[in-house]
Amino acid sequence: MKNFDPRYNDIPKTEIHCHLEGAIRTQTIIDIAQEYNLQLPSYEASELDQHVKVLDQMRNLHAVLAAFAIFQNSITSAKVVERIAWELFEDSAVQNIRLFEVRFSPDWAFRGHNLDWDEALDGILRAKERAEREFDMAIGLIAITSRSLGPDSCVRTVDWAIR
Repeated sequence: MKNFDPRYNDIPKTEIHCHLEGAIRTQTIIDIAQEYNLQLPSYEASELDQHVKVLDQMRNLHAVLAAFAIFQNSITSAKVVERIAWELFEDSAVQNIRLFEVRFSPDWAFRGHNLDWDEALDGILRAKERAEREFDMAIGLIAITSRSLGPDSCVRTVDWAIR
């Protein structure tokens, strides 16, 4: 999320259409890469920011796709998914977001390291429940399909989400 004048943090807000897999702190990406021996363009936060902070996605689709490749590679375990979700909720609470809609594509986000979708979701739910208690925030989760992965992926995602 883009940070605005800190005075806006006093105003309660609603955040909609936030992609969990695109909201990973730069330092978290570095921590995960070091723990799991993953390659990054840089292990310095200020340099890695140039690869993962997309400020104008409409002008540079290549930069968006490259950033999301780094994000996807960072989603290595259910424990990591829980950390990513918790940090997203924590950062949002600082901005006084009180109603939050977070979406994620399980097939896209969890395929890089073959995560079990249910275990990953359990991590998201633990972070969500904790954030709702600690930050007085209402959080909705939306499982989305990735049509670029084909119709079978979409059917699998829908079947998983509605069971």
